[in-house]
Amino acid sequence: MNPSVRHLLRTAAVACALASARAQTPGESPPASETLVLDAFTVTSEQDRGYKAANAIGATRMNTPIANIPQSIAVFNDLFIEDTLSFNLTELANYDPTFMPTQADRGTYLARGFSSSFSATFVDGLPQRNTFGPNYTANVDRVEILKGPAAILYGQGPGGATINRVLKRALPMARTTLMATVSDEVTQRIHLDTTGPLGARIADRPLAYRLNLAVQEGETFKRESEDNVVHVSPAFHIPLGRNTDLDLNFTYDKTNLTGNFAHPVTDGVPSQVLLADGTPVHVPIENSFGEPFDERPIEKTLTSYDLRHRFNEHLSFRSQYQFETYNAELSEIFPQIGQYVITNTSASIRRVYREQNTDMNANRARNELAAAFNTGPLSHRTLVGYSFDETNERQLFYQTNSTTVPPIDMVNPRYGDFARPDIATVPVTTDTHTKALARAWYVNELLGLFDDRLFLQAGYRTQDTYQRVNNRRTQAVSAIPTDASTSSFGGVWHLNRAKSVSLWATASEAFEPNFRVNPDGATLPPTTGRSREGGLKFDLLDGVLNGTVSVFKTVRENVPEAAPDLGDGFFRPGPGQTSQGFEFSGSYNPSRRFQITGGYAYLDAYTTATGETLPNFAKHSVSGFLRYEQPDGPLKGLFATVGVIYRGTRDPQSTATTEPTWVVPEFKRLDLGLGYGWKSGRIHYRATVNVANAADELLFGDNNLNDRYAMLAPRTWKFSLRLQF
Repeated sequence: MNPSVRHLLRTAAVACALASARAQTPGESPPASETLVLDAFTVTSEQDRGYKAANAIGATRMNTPIANIPQSIAVFNDLFIEDTLSFNLTELANYDPTFMPTQADRGTYLARGFSSSFSATFVDGLPQRNTFGPNYTANVDRVEILKGPAAILYGQGPGGATINRVLKRALPMARTTLMATVSDEVTQRIHLDTTGPLGARIADRPLAYRLNLAVQEGETFKRESEDNVVHVSPAFHIPLGRNTDLDLNFTYDKTNLTGNFAHPVTDGVPSQVLLADGTPVHVPIENSFGEPFDERPIEKTLTSYDLRHRFNEHLSFRSQYQFETYNAELSEIFPQIGQYVITNTSASIRRVYREQNTDMNANRARNELAAAFNTGPLSHRTLVGYSFDETNERQLFYQTNSTTVPPIDMVNPRYGDFARPDIATVPVTTDTHTKALARAWYVNELLGLFDDRLFLQAGYRTQDTYQRVNNRRTQAVSAIPTDASTSSFGGVWHLNRAKSVSLWATASEAFEPNFRVNPDGATLPPTTGRSREGGLKFDLLDGVLNGTVSVFKTVRENVPEAAPDLGDGFFRPGPGQTSQGFEFSGSYNPSRRFQITGGYAYLDAYTTATGETLPNFAKHSVSGFLRYEQPDGPLKGLFATVGVIYRGTRDPQSTATTEPTWVVPEFKRLDLGLGYGWKSGRIHYRATVNVANAADELLFGDNNLNDRYAMLAPRTWKFSLRLQF
């Protein structure tokens, strides 16, 4: 075990032991509880009923009942995150049927027929950079998924969905949770989450701290593939006055998730290659085509403050700032799927060696005024804000050609025959420095009429962006400004006074700047997205049964496409893609003992000009999760979970001159869990056994082509033990 990892594991164990000793001190009374007062900008999982979330912060950037918001919203709270053992956002997003399962090493997502760019994933409402490296959930209280465009409050985005992670906040009551997990993939993980008062008080309100520490050392299902994680996130809550709160957070993530998850497809048969005499041979999915020295060390930090002040019961102010850094130093063998060395007895694959070094830092700020007031019979929830984003990124890539690295046998690979080359001998393929700026003003109004039986929403955003790219290899410099405005309109009509059945509809826009420059110096207009969506919301049986039904259509236009008729290297704005479909999501939560949540999605996503189905998206998708816990009797504390993730068949990606040559099979994953919870003294224990992909299906991810597929993990066992006090 790595010495630094061993040291962190010991630190976590010591912290847990000290906290446990405090919890079991004879005669010690529990700390006095403090009332957690939530302002207009805060929502936590403490308000939820089981898996059901009644409120959301992401759709309006104010704590608002989901029933009053004209948008389809999915919320995964801390209970759901723990029950599914979703240690990163990729694992969690699979339980929303509008998302396509993606590879473990990705931080990007596919939703409603569109791929999510870096601007579609947010932390506390501010955008984050996503490429290699997962986004972890150790310090996440809840995840809110806003379906369709959300450009009014969040700026540029592809229009499929916006994912907002709400971080855990420091709490004034003492609580510690320690969970250790082991799996059959030789993985060890420990997660410590401790919070409580610091002892000092301001304006008769306590200062509080929170610390999340997660350490993991293990391997993936691929040979010669590591999966190591270190996550440290301290947070502090500082009351600056009776109506002023300051939350500070620092997050450090270091990951090393190696291994290439692509595998060959021949004649439409996954994991098959043909020898020179035509004999088919099977390539085991656990075979890696890399080398033992492969590594992908990625470090991310996020430093933030969140200042909120309540002037009075009607007016509040919020100021947010985040400083993000991203450093990736990929050094690995990269197999060239489709480039084979075939004989009568063996099938080998050509490879290249590459290094990809990325350094990024970003400053992001939001300043907002929120007002809640009445004018006669009308109720108003108004948000006015200004945002600023600045990003600087350096990319330095090196790569050999395939003749430099010896091929490797795909069926019986032998590792260690090739040593890591001296970087001075590897050609530079990319050397760029990119500076990007974005400034925006936005306003959003949620208006209630007829005793709040009817809610109307309207929003407008104007944003100017600027990107300057300095190509140090060619000495070319491009500087492109882009201005865009977006609007959104919608409404919710509650059909009864109890607001248990409601109709809703919305029309919204999104945009993505085009920073491409044609050889003649001409630039392209922004890619735009127009969405129309509506449906039914219901919340029945005193909140036990609830859900959303929606029908949607999103059209992306001005998508850059090659224009060879204009000359080499020219592009023009094209008609883009259309995504339309139907979704149902719901939950049945009679008690915390019994929970059912899930949904179904039908998607028709195609190229607007040709009608050709977009690759790697299924027309039919289902996700569901059930939990039952025995409330009494001799089996009290015993619980079981069942998770189902299904995606229909898909077409692989093909080139402009070829047609799909095979059909990606159905994605069928069954997850099972069995656990037992008990209490001894003041400590609550919970032991759980989880089996992911219990049927051991061959699972296909999001990056399938005519000659390759992206595989996900086979059957995986996990055992976890949680202590809470």
